Amino acid sequence: MKSLRPKHTCLFLFLTFQSFLLFAQEEAFLYGEIELRDETRIKGKITWSAGQSLWVDLLVAEKKDNPILQHLNKEEIEKLSAEKNNTDWNFMALWKNQYPTRKLTFRTQFGNLLEIRVTGEKDATVVLKNETLIRLYINDDIEYKNQFGAEISITAENGKKTNFPWTKIERIRFYPTPKLNDNSNSKPLYGTLTTRTGYSYQGLIKWDLNEHLDDQYLDGISIDGKRIRYHFYDVKSIRPKNRGSLIQLQSEKEIYLHSKSNVTNENKGILVRNPQWGQINLRWGDFKSAIFTPYTKNSGFAYTDFPIPATLQGRVSLKDNRSLEGQIFFDLDEQWDIETLDGWGQGGGLRQVPFRLIDKIYPVSNTHSAVILRGGEKIVLGDRSDVNDQNWGIMVQTKNDDFHYVPWSQLRQIEFDH
Repeated sequence: MKSLRPKHTCLFLFLTFQSFLLFAQEEAFLYGEIELRDETRIKGKITWSAGQSLWVDLLVAEKKDNPILQHLNKEEIEKLSAEKNNTDWNFMALWKNQYPTRKLTFRTQFGNLLEIRVTGEKDATVVLKNETLIRLYINDDIEYKNQFGAEISITAENGKKTNFPWTKIERIRFYPTPKLNDNSNSKPLYGTLTTRTGYSYQGLIKWDLNEHLDDQYLDGISIDGKRIRYHFYDVKSIRPKNRGSLIQLQSEKEIYLHSKSNVTNENKGILVRNPQWGQINLRWGDFKSAIFTPYTKNSGFAYTDFPIPATLQGRVSLKDNRSLEGQIFFDLDEQWDIETLDGWGQGGGLRQVPFRLIDKIYPVSNTHSAVILRGGEKIVLGDRSDVNDQNWGIMVQTKNDDFHYVPWSQLRQIEFDH
């Protein structure tokens, strides 16, 4: 079988050079061109149907294909199958592709995409910056809500905002965001969150899983019963207190707010994104304080800051002291360095780390794994199949194109090459 490694082209390099000429590669907002089925085209800032509006935001959908399963033998398939007791493993049944089934989620930041081609009411083909095509779809899983099939919003240079139904769209092409096209004063919401266990995370913030711009509002009820709203650019810090929050403004004034999800335990979550360590989704109970600071340019959030995707390469060490080297298929479905490793952190919060930021992974128990980031930071993640004994294991394609399967129970360590 031929190697699955892609052939890179110079297309992304051209886009990068083009953006350099425009001197406009510092913007963090999604930007591109929507092409309709009637061949109408419009360029502008894009707000995705599930609310994503920044290059660092994740697109989340289900993969249609998982060809790596064909390299498992009968015994390996049977062990992985959730329905092995009801499966007919006779000779003729082997022709029926009775592979084990599971949720195969594709998660990647929009900054890694070249375009998205609409192929159906709830499916699409995404094109990575290396021109690799990945077929995706959504089902009723809550994680996929509105990722495909809903309206896409675009704001043109003249400030006009238009919503386009998914079924009228042919494709969406992404380009670096020109500074000259920014007709608003909105800036990404930025700051540092500290957890109750003492961990701190700095980056772009999505508050209550909704507010992500500094000119959006923090909302609550004051002690005297009045509804109060502040622009986030007027807010210096937020700290939970009793059944509400203590708000400190940039003017140093403090006010207690309650009864709205922005400032109570009804908060849907606080998302923090950073190109150095990925993203974390913190629950209100994990959250101790937030300090907001101005978003600074050259922070790594622009379209051109996302490099060309590469296949996962490295060395897999087994407990019997054998080792394998080559292309890695993690959990039997993740093969790109732009996909994410997911797990709950010891300090609280769901961590989602692009593989390109990871140096090593090794299990520390049946429920948790240690993850060493490229900067040297060690984090321990658990309670997700990526990092516990529900992981389907590792497939390694060696240089001679042989495929070797390593069950998670036999894994000692994975070390990635970047």
